[in-house]
Amino acid sequence: MLWNYTILILCILLVFRWWQMKRSIRKGSYDYSYYEEGPYGERRKKMTWLDKLKRLLGLK
Repeated sequence: MLWNYTILILCILLVFRWWQMKRSIRKGSYDYSYYEEGPYGERRKKMTWLDKLKRLLGLK
């Protein structure tokens, strides 16, 4: 019985968060700086095809 309520609350929170993200992206107020700069503020370099290949092969 408790699991049913737990799952219901989690689903409601998930839908609410999805709605919030959709609304903020539609308004254009979503902040992408975290993804552009990285978590610690350093600017991430552009990934080249060689970097992608190394990542795919597990060398990096």
